[in-house]
Amino acid sequence: MESLPDTVVLVDGAREACEALSTFGEIGIITNGIQQVQNRRIANSGLADLVTFVATSEECGHAKPRTCASSSTRCAWRVRSPGRAR
Repeated sequence: MESLPDTVVLVDGAREACEALSTFGEIGIITNGIQQVQNRRIANSGLADLVTFVATSEECGHAKPRTCASSSTRCAWRVRSPGRAR
């Protein structure tokens, strides 16, 4: 599990897409991953400055694609913001 955060694979154009989307609002990530691993992955990805919040299934208590995962995400967004402030 120690090496998981080092494994970062971004699709071509991911940074550019996030930069463009950030002009319209905040960017958040919903993931089934473990909070500690995902936060480190985002930091290692080079996208942390564009991501306003991260909601993990571990933190929310609900795995995707359950609809309650998105409801919990709204709560998580209000609570923590590991990326830039708006």
